[in-house]
Amino acid sequence: GADAVAQAYLAVRSLEPIGAHDAGVEGRVVDPARTPTAPSGPGLLPLTVASTTLGLLAGAPIAARPTRSRAARAS
Repeated sequence: GADAVAQAYLAVRSLEPIGAHDAGVEGRVVDPARTPTAPSGPGLLPLTVASTTLGLLAGAPIAARPTRSRAARAS
């Protein structure tokens, strides 16, 4: 799909009049698209650190909320 988009872009660009963009500059695909060999992502360690940090930040207001004891409710 990515190669098809690149080829279509180059075909349309070659039909534009000279001087419309850069006169005399030819477009070409530098590196054809390849199927990834591994999934991309931040990795296990950064994901674990971020999840822990966000969990603590979300839970801090709940943990800091004052609690009422049974004696305070009775009075």
